[in-house]
Amino acid sequence: MTKTDGSKPRRLQRIPRSDPEDRSNPDNRRTHIQNARRTTWEKIVGRPSTFVQSPPLKFQFEDFQGDQIIVRLLKNSEDMIAWSVEIQRNENFSRYYTLYYWKKSSIRQQYINTQNLLNGNLRWADNMTDTRHDYAIDDYNPIMDMLEEIGIDIGETFN
Repeated sequence: MTKTDGSKPRRLQRIPRSDPEDRSNPDNRRTHIQNARRTTWEKIVGRPSTFVQSPPLKFQFEDFQGDQIIVRLLKNSEDMIAWSVEIQRNENFSRYYTLYYWKKSSIRQQYINTQNLLNGNLRWADNMTDTRHDYAIDDYNPIMDMLEEIGIDIGETFN
């Protein structure tokens, strides 16, 4: 279908958004996370290279404030790994963030990092910007704290 200005709409390939853990659905295609596995927090701590080389599908733990942190793998591509991070305060309230590990430096990586108030050259990034504003009441970031507990250098940069 051609638009009135003569251009054609872009047809983007649809990415399946089904729950990768739902094995009851025969249409559920685990496209980019086929080798991922569920694991426990105890098996992740102290193994930073394994966390990146073979990212877990899902794990959860309780932080020092008593919040449940639930981490789910969203994407593992040539350029990056992305996880959804749910911070569950109680059964009625959760906050959701995204954690990125950039495998390659790129314009997109630099843009997303700077939009999230981070150095454009960092490999690890999250969108928990409420802890990085000048007017932030609290600068505690449970996502970065989690990475440090795993043994990851959150200040790792590209050259």
